[in-house]
Amino acid sequence: MAGQAVSLYSLTDQIRRASRSVAANIVEGWAKRKYENVLKKHLIGSIGSCDETKLWLYFAFDCKYMKTDDYNNLMNKYQEIGKILKGLFENWTTYKK
Repeated sequence: MAGQAVSLYSLTDQIRRASRSVAANIVEGWAKRKYENVLKKHLIGSIGSCDETKLWLYFAFDCKYMKTDDYNNLMNKYQEIGKILKGLFENWTTYKK
């Protein structure tokens, strides 16, 4: 049981850190949007953190730490966030104003 608690803590910590990184990369990149390559680098980082969050959520679900409904709800939200981020990466100049 102690091993499971450590694994649950580790997964929770990874999910928390990866999900926060999504927002942090967006904010940092947007603050530097004057430099297109810097903004895009941060958007790529945000997309990567979004995908990382989905991976940790999958591991948590696979280890039976999450209910199916909770897992599906969060995965759907992160799928949508990923689409939005990819759209922003492709069309960021539309939002530049």
